[in-house]
Amino acid sequence: MMIQIVSILFCFSLIPIIVEDFKDRAISIQWFLLMGLLGIGLGVFSNTGWEDVACNGIFLGLQWLLITLYFSLKKREWVNISNGIFGAGDSVFLLCCIPLIKKADFIFYFIAGVIICLVLSVLISLFKKDYGKSIPFAGILGIQLFIQKTYSLFHVAPSYNQRAFESLLFQTF
Repeated sequence: MMIQIVSILFCFSLIPIIVEDFKDRAISIQWFLLMGLLGIGLGVFSNTGWEDVACNGIFLGLQWLLITLYFSLKKREWVNISNGIFGAGDSVFLLCCIPLIKKADFIFYFIAGVIICLVLSVLISLFKKDYGKSIPFAGILGIQLFIQKTYSLFHVAPSYNQRAFESLLFQTF
C-alpha cells in the first residue's frame, strides 16, 4: 500500500516539472528536491538495488561524456554541455531518475525518451514556427515517466524483458 501512495505522490510531483519545462524552459529546484526524495523512496520500496543505481549512474555519466566529446570535437575546443546544449534541469531530472528505475529499464527509458524528444521536436517545429531551438527534454521525459508510473499503478507490468536485455548487454565472451 505504501508503494502505491509514494507512486501517486511521485506522479503528482512530475506535473509541475512538465508544465514549467514546456512553459518556461526552466524548472524550480523545489520540484527536483521533491521528485528526488520521492524517487529514492520508490527505489527503496521497489527494491532497486545499489547495483542498479551504480549502473544507471555509469550509463548516464557515459552519455554525458560522449555528448561532451562529440560537441568538443565538432567545435574543436572543450565544450561544457550544460551551457546551451543540455540544460541543467535536464541533467538534474535524469539524476533524480537514477534510483527510481532498474538498470535495463533505465537504458530503455533513456533511449526511448531521446527518440520521443527528437520526433516530437521535429513535429512541433513543423507546425509552430516560433518554437525555438531548445527542447523541453525534462518535460517530455516527465510525460513518459508519468505515463509509465501511472500505468504501473493499475497494471502489474513486467520489466522490458530484463534478463534477455542484460544478457545481451553484459555478456562475457
